Amino acid sequence: MSCPKAMVYVWLVHRARMTGKRTIAAPNGELAKYGVARETKRRALMKLEAGGVIAVNRQSRKTPQVTLL
Repeated sequence: MSCPKAMVYVWLVHRARMTGKRTIAAPNGELAKYGVARETKRRALMKLEAGGVIAVNRQSRKTPQVTLL
């Protein structure tokens, strides 16, 4: 799969199912393992949030907390 933005969503769903929680942290390092740059992650989270798929709690200099809706 060569679509890093789609990989962000797939990773979020997988992580939520693995932890059993709808709210999870989305650290840059975890997504970098799959070839997703931090700027790509930021853009993907913005698009998913605008689409109503997720809600993102952002804090300055902290990993965003993502809730699957």
